[in-house]
Amino acid sequence: SKKWGFINKQGQWVIQPSYTNRPGNFYSKYALVTDKANRKYFIDQTDKFVWEQPAERITIREFMSTGYAIWTYQSGSYIIDTSFNKVSKIDIDAGGGNSRVVAYNDEYFQWHTSWDYTNKVFDWNGYLLLQYNDSKGVFSEGICSTDNYYFNDKGEIIVKFEDTKF
Repeated sequence: SKKWGFINKQGQWVIQPSYTNRPGNFYSKYALVTDKANRKYFIDQTDKFVWEQPAERITIREFMSTGYAIWTYQSGSYIIDTSFNKVSKIDIDAGGGNSRVVAYNDEYFQWHTSWDYTNKVFDWNGYLLLQYNDSKGVFSEGICSTDNYYFNDKGEIIVKFEDTKF
């Protein structure tokens, strides 16, 4: 049966193949792994378990290169730091479908909810910077383009498209 492990940049095994489910990538020194019973764990670079999923229902998004992760518990959604502490509670709809972080950088992240096209932009302290509805509008280098306009990460419209005959 197929097993997963981790190699270094030289192609040498640093964690031998022992995972049946494909593990997540290492970010901020941790990788998210899932056992056969679908329980989630974080491991460090020595394959030691550093955090186990609590009993309450939780949706875990792995750590990003910023050192933060977005986790959704029954009690709400939170930004989590690499010490597994809740940094702040955030108002996102993570109840199903394809809701996720679609863009992020050192200053903010964008949460997209696919079933109603809600986009929310938060700083890493959980402060809501901007909210809008659009199916395609994703930030890249501080600019977001939608069908009707371009705007910056402060919500200021940079270019607005006008309807014409052509």
